[in-house]
Amino acid sequence: MNITGLETNLGITFDNKEYIEEALTHSSCLNETNRTVCNERLEFVGDAILGAVLADILYKKMPDVDEGVLTHTRSIMVKRSTLADIATKLDIGSYLFMGKGEEANGGRSNARNLAGAMEAVIAAIYMDKGWDITYKFIGTTFTNDYIDNNRQEKEIDYKSELQEKVQALFKVTPTYAIISESGPVHDCIFTAVAKAKGEILGEGTGHSKKIAEANAAKMALENIASRFTC
Repeated sequence: MNITGLETNLGITFDNKEYIEEALTHSSCLNETNRTVCNERLEFVGDAILGAVLADILYKKMPDVDEGVLTHTRSIMVKRSTLADIATKLDIGSYLFMGKGEEANGGRSNARNLAGAMEAVIAAIYMDKGWDITYKFIGTTFTNDYIDNNRQEKEIDYKSELQEKVQALFKVTPTYAIISESGPVHDCIFTAVAKAKGEILGEGTGHSKKIAEANAAKMALENIASRFTC
């Protein structure tokens, strides 16, 4: 099987193809081919690496939350459905080596198979490219959407709180505007401002317009608190 397309999806070109081929080999393949090693050992390694990298990234990107929130966020990011979702986006299922019976039973779209393969692919990247590239891959592939989605409900509350505060103080409703976009399409950073009566109350950034506006509202609340506290 030609894995060039998968390497393009991953943004990784493997020097030793044996690592990625092992990562893509489902156990059902062993009884029907001359392959002797499946991806389960790499899955074990990938699980450990993913957990360590995410712990470091979350600690740095979420400085305002406690251990419980960090643990909860990481658990969401490493659960089977999340791993399978990311594997699907990378089209890993199309490149799996598996037995005919497993494939006939929908093995290429099976969440357990995809999640295991995703962890094994992470291990393959680590074995072939080392820690730094693996860290970057996980940081780019896993964190932005999932951190923002996990924090979104909490952060949107800032907009509701700001609306109440602005209406009480200024008798108007705050408005929002996106003032800039930067970075590549898959990792774009939006900058938003929260305004009332033509005055900018706060500015914020995020990987979606909604998150940027919520962060602008959060900053506006902090600025208002400092201005109107005696």
